[in-house]
Amino acid sequence: MTFSINRSVFRQCIAEAVNSCADGQHFAVVVIKLVELHKINRLRGYDHVDTLVTNALDSLTSMVRKTSATCYLGNSTFGLLIKELKFPNLIQIGVERALDAVRGPHTLDGQSTMLEAVAGVAVFPQDGGAADRLFMYAEAGALQSEWPDSSAASMQHPNSLAIDRWQLEMDLKSAVQEQQFSLNYQPQIRLKDGSTAGFEALLRWHHPDHGMIPPDDFLPLAESGGMMGDITEWLIQTGLCEFNRIPNKDEKMTVSVNISTPILLDPGFPYLVDSAVSLWDASYDQLVIEITESVLIKDFESSVKVLSALRSKGVGISIDDFGTGYSSFSYFKNLPADELKIDRLFVKNLATDEQDRKLVEALIHLAHNFNLKIVAEGIEDQPTLDALREMGCDIAQGYFISKPLDSKQMYSWCADKKS
Repeated sequence: MTFSINRSVFRQCIAEAVNSCADGQHFAVVVIKLVELHKINRLRGYDHVDTLVTNALDSLTSMVRKTSATCYLGNSTFGLLIKELKFPNLIQIGVERALDAVRGPHTLDGQSTMLEAVAGVAVFPQDGGAADRLFMYAEAGALQSEWPDSSAASMQHPNSLAIDRWQLEMDLKSAVQEQQFSLNYQPQIRLKDGSTAGFEALLRWHHPDHGMIPPDDFLPLAESGGMMGDITEWLIQTGLCEFNRIPNKDEKMTVSVNISTPILLDPGFPYLVDSAVSLWDASYDQLVIEITESVLIKDFESSVKVLSALRSKGVGISIDDFGTGYSSFSYFKNLPADELKIDRLFVKNLATDEQDRKLVEALIHLAHNFNLKIVAEGIEDQPTLDALREMGCDIAQGYFISKPLDSKQMYSWCADKKS
């Protein structure tokens, strides 16, 4: 970047505005965040995106009054302080003008680009009388605007849930460094003989104040906050490290990790895998990358290239939640995959629902015809396990087989299986 990150400077500007604001006067703190930049990055590269971010800030700065202030806050986010706000109820009009300036179009190298942006706003004194609270409210509003279920198209005034999620995102940034994450491992068994095929690594966050935070609550925040890279690196490194400590393990056993769309398509992801395999003296065929159909379909061509390159080194590729959304023969024949995972939605009533049974049986035959293994997840009783074995399912996992285990329990599981 050609400009520095000035969060502390922006906070000081807010504090000075609080101290100098007379009774009856108002000002607004606005946080504007550029979103979906990864799409442009894939097409045109990091340097192009950096220049666009610089141009967006220049456009924002040129359209505001001299009495206002703009700052770069990091992570493609800008701060805007609007002083001498005469009509607080009309703040949305001003914010939309600022968003228009940031969005462009921006012309670079003869190409015109429109950027996507969202904003959060806090008004003094209605939303607080302290600089930190106003800054927090505006950032939380920008975060809330990114939510898929956000009711506003571009600007949000934060509610209490947004503040909670904002605080959770702040806590998440230090979770890796403070070793608040751990992995649990759910065993996967071969149905033909009951032997252990491998383990699925499941991420757990032990929050110091709130206890266990479910992945569904913190992973979307990690993605929106640009933290999935660090978390994924920790996940693969730790998974391979703990997996390779299993005494006298079966050479055919694997450890599976789930990968999100931004990480799969990040140019550095293959090198992350190379580094982890090398560091822990592992082999590529010990690692299985799990992706969902929805991840795959977002950018099928790019995903196939990355997965094919990893698979050529020996990394296993598993399509998770298969059958829940986008399955079609148009791309199925070109999947660079080794296995399909049948979603628990189809497995849970398998022993009693004839339609589910027929569907699962058809999926098993389809996979085998393409030389793919089938993994069934969500096994909760013996009749379901027996039915899957009769159908020719290859691998199964679920609470009936074993709950997720910590690393020491995983070692004990393997030892018990050998005895």
